[in-house]
Amino acid sequence: MRAVEAAFRKGGLMPPDEVETVGRDIRRQQALKYLLASGALIRAVDRVQKRSILFHRDAIAEGKSRLAKRFAHDAQGFLAKEAGAELGISRKFSIPLLEHLDRRVLEPRVGHPHL
Repeated sequence: MRAVEAAFRKGGLMPPDEVETVGRDIRRQQALKYLLASGALIRAVDRVQKRSILFHRDAIAEGKSRLAKRFAHDAQGFLAKEAGAELGISRKFSIPLLEHLDRRVLEPRVGHPHL
């Protein structure tokens, strides 16, 4: 279990691929399930691309903190590409991260009262 968690922790905001990390190893699959259930790993979904990325909770906290510091005084908000540039990550990682933060952490966006 420690090896699986360590791989995602080390990956930070650019975590490793879930399938490549766990593969068909039953013990790694069980560890992954435990880490997801415990909240150590968080599945963030890109609904448009229909894929998910597993982030370690520390990486999500880091991303949230960095974005809050950078865009705290920007009343207009920010674009996904600006967030990705700030975090140094590609769209593959920034979109699921932002969707997760949008649903779980951040205030509803202007013009999106249903969020």
